Amino acid sequence: MQEPLYSFLSAPFVHASVGEADSPVRLLAHIRACMALSRLSSCVPVLWAEGSESPLSRADRLWEFAMGKCGVSAFSLADRFRLCDALYALCRETALVPVSGREDLCEGLLSSLLEDRALTGQPVAGDEDTVCACCRALQSALFPWVEEDDSWFRSLCATLSGWCAEQATDGSWSGISAVQAWHRLSVLNRHSWLFRDHSFDAAVSAGCRYYGTAFCHAPATPDTACAFLEALSGGHLLSCGAEGEERALGMLLAVLRDADAEEDTCLYIRSVLLEHHVLRRLDDFRTERPSCIA
Repeated sequence: MQEPLYSFLSAPFVHASVGEADSPVRLLAHIRACMALSRLSSCVPVLWAEGSESPLSRADRLWEFAMGKCGVSAFSLADRFRLCDALYALCRETALVPVSGREDLCEGLLSSLLEDRALTGQPVAGDEDTVCACCRALQSALFPWVEEDDSWFRSLCATLSGWCAEQATDGSWSGISAVQAWHRLSVLNRHSWLFRDHSFDAAVSAGCRYYGTAFCHAPATPDTACAFLEALSGGHLLSCGAEGEERALGMLLAVLRDADAEEDTCLYIRSVLLEHHVLRRLDDFRTERPSCIA
């Protein structure tokens, strides 16, 4: 990892606090950064600045704050599903000893967000962004003790099967944006490695080829670059080579250099880039010390 770039990306998250006025984008950026720094510190010696909060302590505080914010009616349903998914990750992946009862609170939150969506095996209903965010939260809720006849799991699989049925032979989807396509691919890819279910692997591979080629060679937006890197962070079946990663990194760093860029957007981009760099650093560490990390 290039240390100056790492310091540049991580600096806003080391001392910054979260507040009641924070948007979902800003809160999710803080959670993504905290998760990345927690993973890094679990494997690689990290010198934290004097007076800074450790990732484990920060994760605990973020969990409490985000749980309270999930009931804010001003947040979209899609954002609340995203926060619910992030809460599962915080309580499972950042605590040395899991805090009793937190997963039950996450499940209760998800149940309340589903409200009138009686998941009895039918596909999840709603707009594209809400459905995709809901599917990620369902995956987190169902892992690792899923039962195939569980109604939530059947609805999740029915939704993913519907996506695959809609996919053209070249791997594309009509009627959704490239950002939404990468979000679908991320969910499908995650399903494969979480549940060892390879039913959707062909759709992931075809979609990755189509949208990866498009991202490398066609006009793209910073939003697409973020979605591209977020999807690739899941690894497994999603890999598009150095060309796509370099284009995404260059595009997002250019946004950060723009003095007129919106603050929340910049913070979220920093969190995505920080996660990318941490994952690459951990890949290097695995190569150097293969016996240390499974």
